[in-house]
Order: sequence, then C-alpha cells, then structure tokens
Amino acid sequence: MLTAEEIGALLGELTDPCRTAVLLAATTGLRVSELLALKWSDMDYAKGEIRPVRAIVDHVVGDLKN
Repeated sequence: MLTAEEIGALLGELTDPCRTAVLLAATTGLRVSELLALKWSDMDYAKGEIRPVRAIVDHVVGDLKN
C-alpha cells in the first residue's frame, strides 16, 4: 500500500488519462478491471457515487461476480 506522499508523488509524474485512473483507484479502492469498465452512466454526481456494474477481464466485458 502506498502512503499519501507516495501517491502524491506518483500523481505528479503522470498525465491524463493515467493520472485520473490512478487517482480513482487510490481514492475509491476500485479494482483495475472495474476501473477500466467504468462508463459515465455509472457516475451519480448528485449523490457523489460511483456504481461499478461491470468489469473487463481478458478483454471481455462482463458483470461483476459479487
């Protein structure tokens, strides 16, 4: 697990879209497969929620297992 200082240093070296992906992963706990499968419709800005409903595994998009 990275410290807050390490995450900050990493983010300082990255450019978008990688920076945004790392920031989301570090602050939400999303798995990489869930992060890569996110769509705008999974975001509820009014509630401040992200609802992952799919994942990408071996280049195949599918439902979450849990």
